[in-house]
Amino acid sequence: MPEFSETSKRKLLTVDKQLQALFNEVIKHADCTIVCGLRTVDEQRMLYAQGRTMPGPIITNCDGIRIRSNHQINDQGICTAVDVVPFPIDWKDRDRFYHFAGVVRGIAAMMEIPVEWGGDWDSDYILDDQSFYDLPHYQTKGTAR
Repeated sequence: MPEFSETSKRKLLTVDKQLQALFNEVIKHADCTIVCGLRTVDEQRMLYAQGRTMPGPIITNCDGIRIRSNHQINDQGICTAVDVVPFPIDWKDRDRFYHFAGVVRGIAAMMEIPVEWGGDWDSDYILDDQSFYDLPHYQTKGTAR
């Protein structure tokens, strides 16, 4: 059975308890790794710069100050987003991200944990109608900023 590395465990501990419970169950069924939990303002600003003032593709529309990310601590003092990818990581294999999201969403439904995924923001199961794709991103439902 797959299990999280110590690094993934540390990152997962920085997020909402519902997301922790969800991904601690997901790992029992599908190998995956936590690539990001809580982000500082500086970390979010660096990601926002990517594709704008730094090399690379644009990966976020949240600048960390004016528009805060769900990866940052909210008014309740919690981080409500986590980035999780199927392992081994292959960023170009979109099909694996879609398959993995099905596993995550199925387990979330069984656990009655409301979750949104960055490949289907409106949760309508139509996967080609998104204006912005963030395939590793999961957040507790209703926390979009």
